[in-house]
Amino acid sequence: MARGRAPLRISGLVILALAGGAISTFLLLTRTSVGQAILLEAALRRVEREINGEILVSGIRSSGLHRGARLLGVRVNAPDGTPLLVADSVEAEYSMRGILRGDILLAGVNLWRPIVTITRSVEG
Repeated sequence: MARGRAPLRISGLVILALAGGAISTFLLLTRTSVGQAILLEAALRRVEREINGEILVSGIRSSGLHRGARLLGVRVNAPDGTPLLVADSVEAEYSMRGILRGDILLAGVNLWRPIVTITRSVEG
């Protein structure tokens, strides 16, 4: 009878170890500056695929990325390199659940010292 329980115990320990690893990875990515930089880079690559331009950010500050973050030294450039938006910082609030589903929906955005360039195209 004890032999029949051994695989069950091993399976339970494996599941527990996997759950602990997943939680540790989540906390490492959302609560440390290195993890936040990794997630920021991945998010910026995704947004850049959706827009026709380039987004540059010099840093990120957040006590935890589960609700929002402050991006420092933000610059959004057109494909030709023309700056469309330059800001000292941008604070964004979002839903982590939406991001995990693949949606980037912002609940709020605050800009500090923004400079926005608006141009009219040749087409009008």
